[in-house]
Amino acid sequence: MERIEALKPSRVDLFGVMAGLLVFFLKYRDAGRYLKTHVTKDEWDRQRHPLTDERVRQLIHAGTRTSWVIANKRLGVESNKGFMILECLCWILGDAEYRWAVDLFWSKGKMAHYGKPQLVKMHERFSFLGPWKDLDDDRWHNSDFDINLSADQAMRQWEKKWGVVRLGGGEVGNNGRDS
Repeated sequence: MERIEALKPSRVDLFGVMAGLLVFFLKYRDAGRYLKTHVTKDEWDRQRHPLTDERVRQLIHAGTRTSWVIANKRLGVESNKGFMILECLCWILGDAEYRWAVDLFWSKGKMAHYGKPQLVKMHERFSFLGPWKDLDDDRWHNSDFDINLSADQAMRQWEKKWGVVRLGGGEVGNNGRDS
């Protein structure tokens, strides 16, 4: 509840995405002040998320899959909302995961390729997400008018700027061609 209250008036959660997600983990007695008055305890108990590691992993899995769909459709604002949900779920997992997620989502080229590099990193960190290439449309660019890069080219470019290159091969210049 403290986290919800801290997020409510903040510029971090302008649309209430994170606070709204956290409410779904509360028991009825705690969630009541955030719910419409006609919501009953039975209705709430059917909708709420149990606060378990398994449920959080399920939500991360679903959120990551949805984020890939959004990135493949090149929807920038929606990509940000997806990152907010994933950040919030990482906060539930603990401080180390939360700090990692904040750094990944908000300080490392957050809109590059509509967030696909961050989604690749999610798959690397959380093995339960499965292989990312199954979800990728292999069309990596930064706008509707930009050139398409392969996933390997785009990740080399992104990691050259934001992380360690681990894909091997030549460096990738700004035009996306291998050098």
